[in-house]
Amino acid sequence: MRYRGWVIVLTLGLCGIGVCPARADDVEMVKEKLFQAKKEYDAEVQKFKKAVTDKLNQREDDARKAGNKKQVDQIKAERDAFEKTGECPQMVPASIREPVAAARTKLDKAYTAAIKEYVRLKMDDAAGATEKEQGEFFLTSTLMLGKKTYLTSLKHFDVKVLKNWFANDGTCGEIGPATVKLNGEVIPHSIFLHVPEMDFAQVRYPLGGKSTVFHATIGDVKFRDDQTDPFSAMTFEVLGDDKSLWKSEPVTKMNSFQKCTISIAKVKTLTLRVHCKDNNGWGCAFWIEPILAE
Repeated sequence: MRYRGWVIVLTLGLCGIGVCPARADDVEMVKEKLFQAKKEYDAEVQKFKKAVTDKLNQREDDARKAGNKKQVDQIKAERDAFEKTGECPQMVPASIREPVAAARTKLDKAYTAAIKEYVRLKMDDAAGATEKEQGEFFLTSTLMLGKKTYLTSLKHFDVKVLKNWFANDGTCGEIGPATVKLNGEVIPHSIFLHVPEMDFAQVRYPLGGKSTVFHATIGDVKFRDDQTDPFSAMTFEVLGDDKSLWKSEPVTKMNSFQKCTISIAKVKTLTLRVHCKDNNGWGCAFWIEPILAE
């Protein structure tokens, strides 16, 4: 009986030894497939960026040879937007977009396959981490390749601010200069809200469920020499169909900024809100160049 027991233990031990390498091989295969898809996508992104830049340079050279200042200015603006936000010019042909779009689809499928394999292998933490990474990839790739629209191009409604101090044209309405600049550059598609005391400011926009990603930089932009830091902290919030989707860390200093990039798939009404729990002195909240992508 004792001998038979040792045989059973030894057999189970050998089975365990046999299973572990197989499981390790499966894990390595999952990682390798995902790594190769990422590598291919990154390579296509670099090719895409170079092709777009080359196209813009070619168009600018042609416009300069023709002495067309208006077209040169437009191309310079397109290049600036592409470098800062990844906004791809409309004139970029499908032949430039298609390879990186195909690599994006392949990588998305690789993420999905990896998550399924990790679940099958009972590696739930790895599955969760990969799912989170896939979500971040979706947001960034949509911003780069998707159709983009400035939020300010939509008709706003339900504005709530102090003393009608609201603007959605890159100014700060009645309380500052005609044009607001950030790092010396104008921000014409930005939204300004002045918070009421111990309350919140807000503005709403109808999306109709068409957009999938919202991106903006938030903060308190210095626009006057006599301006000070806000007297109380401001918290920025994005709501989709009255459900909170994102909140900033408290903003207590001028020219201190945070970025917001979130999924807004199927959202019909987008609300931008800024909270102030105390004194609203210099509560000047800016949503800088907010973009919708689909």
